[in-house]
Amino acid sequence: MGNEPPRRNPFGPAARGGARPPGCAGNGGVTFKLEFLPLTIDQRWEMFLNETGLRGKPLSEKRQGAYEERLAFMKDLTPGDFATVKRQCLLLGEDLSADDWFDQLEIEVKGKHRAGHDEHDRSVRTA
Repeated sequence: MGNEPPRRNPFGPAARGGARPPGCAGNGGVTFKLEFLPLTIDQRWEMFLNETGLRGKPLSEKRQGAYEERLAFMKDLTPGDFATVKRQCLLLGEDLSADDWFDQLEIEVKGKHRAGHDEHDRSVRTA
């Protein structure tokens, strides 16, 4: 135990403005891309409650059912879609109603599918 070398934090020097390890962004160009998998129905509901501020507030069964159904029909909804809408709220300084959250989430999901469709069309034309 006394002969072990000290543990090194690989991000320590970079975080303090020192030298970066080889291959890190800014020194050779490594980028990280995260891919979010679609949320389950339960995960969608939990994120929706958290982001809209509805957690712990009373909801009628009818309204909750309508919200859950609307979330269920959003194909490929990911945490990134919630994050994008949240960033828009913060940048614009707006609080959205639950219905406004749905509208914005649907725009994000539709835009994602439209972009994927456009990408497919371009690859088919160039092939």
